[in-house]
Amino acid sequence: MSVRQAHLIAAFLFIFTGCLFIFYSLPIYESKIGGGGGPGAGVFPFWVGLATAFLGGIYLWQAYKNQDHGKFLVSSRKQKFVFLKTSSSIVIYLALMPYLGFILASLVLLLYNLKWIAGYRLYFALPFALVAMALISYCFQVLLYISLPRGLISW
Repeated sequence: MSVRQAHLIAAFLFIFTGCLFIFYSLPIYESKIGGGGGPGAGVFPFWVGLATAFLGGIYLWQAYKNQDHGKFLVSSRKQKFVFLKTSSSIVIYLALMPYLGFILASLVLLLYNLKWIAGYRLYFALPFALVAMALISYCFQVLLYISLPRGLISW
C-alpha cells in the first residue's frame, strides 16, 4: 500500500465516522432532558461529527493532491517498540481507571505519553498534562454537567 492510498483510506474513515456521529445524534439532538430550553443531549456528538466530517474532507482533498507513491509501512525495530509502549500504556490506563478515576488516570497516561514516548522534557510535559486535565475536567463537569468516572482513590 502506498502512502497516498493510506491517506485516502484514512480520510474516508474520518468522513464516515463523522457522518455516523451526525446520523446517530440527530434523534436525540432535539430531545429535551428535564423539559428545559436549549439543545438536547445530542448537540455535542452532532458538532463533533460535523467537525470530524469537515476535517476529513480537508484531509481527503490533501490526500488526493498527494503524489507520494512510496511504501506506507516500513517496519523497523524502533517503530515496533513505540507501538508496544503506546498500546501497553492504553491497556494499563484502562486497568487503572476504576482505581484512579478518569482525571488521575488520564493525567498519568498523558504525562507518560508526553515524557517517555514523545520525548518532551518534564518541565513541559507536567504543566501541559495538568492544564489539559484541568480544561477537560472543567469542560465536562462545569460546562456540560457530566460527572467523570471517579476511582477508589481519586477525587
